[in-house]
Amino acid sequence: GVLRANQNGPEEYGFRGNAKNYDLNRDFIKSDARNTFAFAEVFHTWQPHIFLDTHTSNGADYQPNLSLISTFPERLHPMQAGVLTRELLPALYSAMVAAGEPMVPYVNTRKGTPESGINAFTDLPRYGTGYAAMWGTIGFITEAHMLKPYGKRVAATRTFMHVLDSLIHPNKDKIVALKKAAERGAAEARTFTTRWSLGDEADSVTFAGYRADSIRSEVTGQMRIRYNRDRPYTEKTAHYNTHLPEGEYELPAAFIIPQGYTEIADRLRANGIRMRTLTADSTAEVTATYITDFETVDAPYEGHYLHYNTKTRTRKVPLEFRKGDIVVLCNQPGNRYLAHVFDPASDDSFFNWNFFDGVLMQKEYFSGYLFEDTAAEILRRNTMLSKKFEEKKKSDPDFAGDAGAQLDFIYKNSKYYEPTHMRLPVFRVEN
Repeated sequence: GVLRANQNGPEEYGFRGNAKNYDLNRDFIKSDARNTFAFAEVFHTWQPHIFLDTHTSNGADYQPNLSLISTFPERLHPMQAGVLTRELLPALYSAMVAAGEPMVPYVNTRKGTPESGINAFTDLPRYGTGYAAMWGTIGFITEAHMLKPYGKRVAATRTFMHVLDSLIHPNKDKIVALKKAAERGAAEARTFTTRWSLGDEADSVTFAGYRADSIRSEVTGQMRIRYNRDRPYTEKTAHYNTHLPEGEYELPAAFIIPQGYTEIADRLRANGIRMRTLTADSTAEVTATYITDFETVDAPYEGHYLHYNTKTRTRKVPLEFRKGDIVVLCNQPGNRYLAHVFDPASDDSFFNWNFFDGVLMQKEYFSGYLFEDTAAEILRRNTMLSKKFEEKKKSDPDFAGDAGAQLDFIYKNSKYYEPTHMRLPVFRVEN
């Protein structure tokens, strides 16, 4: 291929999109590709303690052949986080120096060049290491430098694999015990952080880079960056690697999901989530979640118009469920995964990935001239609604002058308004 303009070889290489033009390293939650279902089967069969994904980077120019992303520790079980930050990572960096392949943290620059500081990568569950972390698996991604000769990239990646193996093998008992503790902790926990942001707290790392010159572009005539390999440097650089919790989600005792949502059941099943089905029609009091606000990206991302800034409200309601509807008990090692996919505000929730967009469109409406008499009768019979209606007209001049909005207000507070509009088809059973 010739599609990777920034890459120094090899002569032939693949393409980021798969047969359906999906980037598989954005697909771990939404699972649009059959490849991803196959990966999930392998992952949950082996249940790895360590996950390694080997990549080639893009971005800034610098001296080492290899950079490293690791699962950000705040998302792991506290004991795993401690071992990762105090033992595994320092040992990996030291051992790579001893092996003649010094590496740096993945170069995600804060303000254009590495001297401005390096931001840790926020590996959401859509990515491989973020996905692995939901299951108590410590994840690493190697990023071989795109501008280095291909042979050096391969050699550096292979060296890291040998170094990683040499470090985890003698510590296997501890690593195995930590994953078991993480699985137990997840099965017993009810509240999980589902949204994170990168903080402004930084430590420092020794960075071997090249000075960036500002020169005039021959193409645009504007000033551009050029990394000058004649001006290497080695100095301390700020590394912003602390993630702060931005939102939590408390799991219920169980979820009930209508059986018609087969694509949800397929993904839960592929991820080893234990489910059962109702054996008879029944009525239960559940907590229903309603979408009150959200935003949507302007252009599709990996085949989806992702939602974000999602807001909700909840209400306890008695609902009828059918034989065959799906019940998911929240007492299993996959609890963290359940929190991420069912918290509507989570970056990688099933809602934000458009699985429930059907509820966002109202299916039934009213004809104003026909509903007028019905609306008047509703207000006569419902004094509380009539009072709210009059108060809203007094407090909202726009509403008071908009006959359609007034009829819509009455309609949406009547028995005629469809209960499924804006209501997520994932119901919480609290007890």
